[in-house]
Amino acid sequence: RNDKGRILRKRNANEGSKYTSDEIEVIKNAMRDIIMRNTDIQNVKTNPFKSQSYKDSLEL
Repeated sequence: RNDKGRILRKRNANEGSKYTSDEIEVIKNAMRDIIMRNTDIQNVKTNPFKSQSYKDSLEL
């Protein structure tokens, strides 16, 4: 579950390979929370030096 109480679930094949902007935000927030909880880092930010690849499924 994320902070808004929504359950994250695996996507079905018929839903397509692209995520909606809402789903991307939920995934990013969930990953940020996991990193902060597991590493005691309090301010997780997007890496400004990472160049976006066409293989990346989550757009920044």
